This record gives sequence, structure tokens and C-alpha cells, in this order.
Amino acid sequence: MAGHDEERDAAALCRALDHAGVGTWRYDCRTGVLAWSKRTARMFGMRHDAFDGALETMHRRCHPDDVTRLKEAHADAIASTGRFRVQYRAVHPDGAITWHDAHGGVVYDEVGSAVQLFGTVTDITELKRAEERDRAIVEALPGVGFVLDEHGRYLDFFARDDRLLVEDRTFLRGRLVSDVMSPEAAAPVMAAIERAVASGVTQSLEYPLVVRGRTTWFEARVAALPARPSEPRTVLWLAHDITARHHMVDERERMVGALGRKNAELERLTYTVSHDLKSPLVTINGFLGMLRRDLEDENAEAVEEDLEQMERAATRMRVLLAELLELSRVGRTTGDITRVSLDDVVQEVLGALRPQLAEGAIDVAVTSPLPTVDADRRRMLELWQNLVENAILHMGPVAQPRIEIGIRAHASPPVFFVRDNGRGVDAHHRDRIFELFERLDPTRPGSGVGLSLVRRIVERHGGTVWLDAEDAPPGATFCFTLPGAPRSAPPPPLPP
Repeated sequence: MAGHDEERDAAALCRALDHAGVGTWRYDCRTGVLAWSKRTARMFGMRHDAFDGALETMHRRCHPDDVTRLKEAHADAIASTGRFRVQYRAVHPDGAITWHDAHGGVVYDEVGSAVQLFGTVTDITELKRAEERDRAIVEALPGVGFVLDEHGRYLDFFARDDRLLVEDRTFLRGRLVSDVMSPEAAAPVMAAIERAVASGVTQSLEYPLVVRGRTTWFEARVAALPARPSEPRTVLWLAHDITARHHMVDERERMVGALGRKNAELERLTYTVSHDLKSPLVTINGFLGMLRRDLEDENAEAVEEDLEQMERAATRMRVLLAELLELSRVGRTTGDITRVSLDDVVQEVLGALRPQLAEGAIDVAVTSPLPTVDADRRRMLELWQNLVENAILHMGPVAQPRIEIGIRAHASPPVFFVRDNGRGVDAHHRDRIFELFERLDPTRPGSGVGLSLVRRIVERHGGTVWLDAEDAPPGATFCFTLPGAPRSAPPPPLPP
């Protein structure tokens, strides 16, 4: 009677499992017979009464790549673990493939020999498809994904490229965003998490992060994941590298700025062509009329003066055209880049300007040795000559005129300078002095091209030029940088 009840209970359990979508199986180690429930047979695409109970028949119904794993799990369960679990694929007669998850145990006799394996099997095809779908989504992601709780604690993460992870996986799990990211980067991320949890609306943000020693820009989407009222809220954070895009935006802004400066120069050039270059022609034309009258009057002295005025106007036009041509060449081409000793360049410039320096009784001091740089030597000569000539030109009446040339070698990058104690530049003119044809004092000689040429040479070499803002008249200090100029070690501290 008890045996009958056990069989009835076992049959009822099998029916219940069958209704739940769970198949059962039993393997007799002594006879080699494998018994399936009806649900298990259907999982293999077979009728229950068509299965012959042979283990080999089951193996033929399994995917060839999974048979070895099945046999190894079977042997391991008998030999050591006493438990059986394996996932495998079944190939149906029509070619369809389903995934199964089999669990089981081993029954041993009194001497420890395996008598029977038994267990259950579940169709996990949909789960496997979901995993494959998730894997495909991850593969399609352009960056990295994180799952965090509402407090910003890392719970899980995935990345198509592990190089995008801020740290290794072991390090991240369980840590807070604020533990991993800088305060500047963590603050907007935490704010986005809080907004996403509170509103249920996906948040977008961009932030910089130091990854593998370099600053990388990321664009992120933060979305709150569904949860039951009693469960803690979690968020999905998807981010991808947009550093290249940031560089493109920066480059576009640089190019727009450069284009704006070029357009402004073109406008000033148009004005110069229509005004400054026309002015000598107007002068020549006017003195031609006077020359004609003076010739008729046979006034030799007046004729000589007329010719001198016309010659000065023609010389003025020739100088303007030559300087415009030189400025155009600097903007379009750079000569051979070689190792250039700036000490030699400065000494050559000072030698060429010795007459002007002597005429103005100007003392020149090179206050520190200048380095050797990679540059166009011809342009370096023009650069230093224009800066020194500018200092001579605007020295004015000074009791002890002086020009200093040197380098702030401890700055990064090093800063070259030309300092004078002359008239200086008023604050409201500082933004104009490097513009083309800007002449702060029209009564002084010069074309207004020299400092524009200086800026173009420096920028062509990748540097920056400016007028030191700390200087106030009298005196002015023009500073510039050249990439690649060697930087000196900082001086040792003074003894106490």
C-alpha cells in the first residue's frame, strides 16, 4: 500500500512539473536505460513513445558541440560531486535548436556504487535568446555601461572595450561614484542620477575623466530602471568616448576664430589699399600739377621740392607694398625648420640695428642666455628685428633709454621678452597694437605692419605673443612663446 502511494505521489509530481513546463528524467546506471517524461520528450521534438531509452539516442539529438560537455558532467556527477547540472542544445527533427538546463543528483547503493541519476530539465531557449540579445546590444554600444543604485554605488558594468573602464572590474564593484571620479566629474553624474530617479526621465550629460593617464570626454545617458515599490531604485548609465568630437569642436572654434581674424585683416587691408596706398598717389598727382606750374615759371628751387615730395610719396608706397607682400608670405609659407640659436639671431639683429641704437644712445642688455630652438631662421630674424625696432621707434625722450632682451626660462612654456623704458602703451590701446596697419602715433615713422608680422610669425610657429598686462607707461614688455623651447629647472631655494 505504501509503495502504491509513493508511485501515485511520484506520478502526481511529474504531472505538476509537466504543467509547470519542467521535464523529468531518470537514468539507470545498471541497465543503461534513460527514461523521460512526456515534457522532456517534447523538448527534444519527439513523441514520448518514440524514444527508445538509449543514452546514445539522446546524444544524437544534442548539438555536436555540447555532447562532450554532457558526458563530462555525467561522469563528474557519478565520480565525485553527486550532483548534475549542465546546459546544452537540442536539435529537433525540423532543424530547430532549443536550449535546455538539466539538474540532477545521483543515488548510490550501500557500497558506494552509482545506481541511478535523476533530475529535471527546463527549456531556457528564451532566456538564452535574451542573453544573446543583451550581448548584441552590448556589442553595439559605442562605449561602456554601468548599473548603479540611487546613491551612486556601482553594482554591475559592461563594456565592449575594457579600456574605457575607469578602473578594473574588481576595483569598481561596490564603490561610489565619488570614490572613483574627481569631485568635478562626480558632481554632474550624481545630479543626473538624482534627477533620473526623481523624474523617471532619461538624463544626458557630458563630463571629462582621466582614463589611463589622459583626459577623456564622455557623453552619457542616465535612466532609472523599473523597480517594485519595496525595492531600492537602480539606474543604467551608458557612456561613450566623445574626445575626438570635443577636439573637432575645439578645432572648429579655433578655425572660426582664425577666419574671423583673417576677415578683419582683409577689411583693414581693403581700407589700406583704398586709403593708405591711394594717399601717395594723391600726393604725387597733386605735386604733378605744382611741378607743371613751377616748370612754366622756371622756378628751379620749387621744382626740386616738388620732385622730392613725389619721390617720398613713391618711396612710401613702395615700402607699404613690400611689407604687405612680406606679411602675405609669412601667412602662406614657412621656410626650412632647423636648429636655430636665438643668441646668434639676437646678436645679428643688434648688429644690423647698431646705427639706430647709437643714434638714440640706447643701451641694450641681453639679460639671460637664449636657447636653441627648432624654427625658420629667417623668420626668427624678422621677429626679433621687428620687436627691437618697435622699441627703438617708440622710445621717446628718455634720460637713459634701455632695451632688455631675455627669457623667463622657469615658466612653462618658457617666455621670451623684449622690454623697453620708453613711452609704453596705454591700456585702451593694448588690444589694437597687433592688428594690421594700427599706428598708435601717426606722426611717428612706420607702416603699422611690424607687430602684425611679429604675431603672424609667432603663431605660424605655434606660439603666442602678447603685451605684458602688468606694465604701465612708461615702458612696455612684449612677450612670446615658442613650442619646444627648453625649460630650465627652477632655481634652488634661498638658504634660511
